[in-house]
Amino acid sequence: MISKIESQRQSFIDKEFKCIPFKLDRLNKIVPGIIKGSLDCITANSSVGKTTLAKKLYVYDAIEFAIENNINLQILYFGLEESEEEFDFGLFSYLVYKHTRIRSNITDFSSFITAYPKENIDKIKQAGVEQIFNQYKSYVKFYESVYNSWGIYIEIRNYARSRGTFYSKGVALTDADFIDGNPSYDKYVPNNDEFVTCIIDHVSELMPQRDEANLKMAIDKLVQHMRLYVSKLLKYNVLCIQQQDSSQESVTNKNANYMKPKLQGLGDSKTTGRAYINVFGLFNPIRYEIKSYGKYDVNSLDKYFRIMNIIKQRYGSVGEEVPLFFDGKCANIVTMPRPEDNDNMKKVYDKVEELG
Repeated sequence: MISKIESQRQSFIDKEFKCIPFKLDRLNKIVPGIIKGSLDCITANSSVGKTTLAKKLYVYDAIEFAIENNINLQILYFGLEESEEEFDFGLFSYLVYKHTRIRSNITDFSSFITAYPKENIDKIKQAGVEQIFNQYKSYVKFYESVYNSWGIYIEIRNYARSRGTFYSKGVALTDADFIDGNPSYDKYVPNNDEFVTCIIDHVSELMPQRDEANLKMAIDKLVQHMRLYVSKLLKYNVLCIQQQDSSQESVTNKNANYMKPKLQGLGDSKTTGRAYINVFGLFNPIRYEIKSYGKYDVNSLDKYFRIMNIIKQRYGSVGEEVPLFFDGKCANIVTMPRPEDNDNMKKVYDKVEELG
C-alpha cells in the first residue's frame, strides 16, 4: 500500500492528474473533484439548474483546468434533452460573460423580437470569444441523437476502441471481434494517458428498448453499464443528471421541510442511488417561499441563491452544504461568502439588486 501512496504522490508532483479539482473553493475542501473511474450524479427538482451546475463543474471548469495544466481531457456529452446548438449557445454565453461581463443567453442571441446590440457584438469580437469558444469546444464530443442505454454504452465503447485496446484473458481483441458480435473483455489499456468524462443529461429522457419494459428498466440498465464497464473497467468518469421525483414537492413534504434532494427522491428509479459513488443535490429555497436559510437572507438573494448538498460521497463526509451565488443565465456560479462576512455579503446583495 505504501508503494501505491508514494506512486500517487509522485503522479501529483509530475502533474499526472487522476482528479480534476472542483474550482468552487468551499466545495473542493469537501469533495476532491472529478475522479477517474467515479460514477457521479447531480440531482434536483425540475428547473432548479442541475444542468447548469453540471456544465459549470464538469465541462467549463474542467476544460479550464485542462488548458492550464496541459491535461489530455475529452468530454463525451450525451444531450438527451438539448440540441448541440443549444449546448453551444450555453457555452458561448458563459464565455461571453467570463471575458466581457456581458450577460446574454440563447434568447438574447437569437431573439426574434429585438436585434442583439451591435456594441455587444463588437466587444465580443474584440475579446476574441469565438476563438476561445472553439478551443473549449474541441474538448467536447456531443451526441444529440442517441437516446437508449445500449446506444450510449456502444458510443462510449467505440470511442474507447479508437483510443486503446480491449483484452479478454490476456488476448487483445481486434476489430473483427467487435464486428462479428459483442465480445466479453476484462481489461482495457489506453494508448495514451487521458482523462475522459461522460455526461448523460438527463437519464429520465432515455427511450426504453425492446428488452426494457419501462423507463425504470432503461435507467437501471444504463447506470449498470456505466458502473461495471465504463467507470470500473475503462476508468472513465461518468456523470448522470437525474431529476428528483415530482412527489418531493408535494404539500406534505413542504410542510415537513423535506424539499431538499435526497437519495430516496431520485426520479423514475431510486435504485440508481446504490450504484452512484458521489451524489450532489441542488436546492432552491426561494421556490418554497423560505425567507432565510442558514443566516442568509433568501428574500434579498431571490433567484440567485442555491444550496449544493453532498448527499452521498465515497471519499469524504456527507450532509455538508455549499451555498452558491447562482446566475443561471450565464453560468456565473461562485461560492457565497459566509453570512457573517458583512462586507462581501453587501457586495452580493448589491449585485443581486443590480441584476434585478
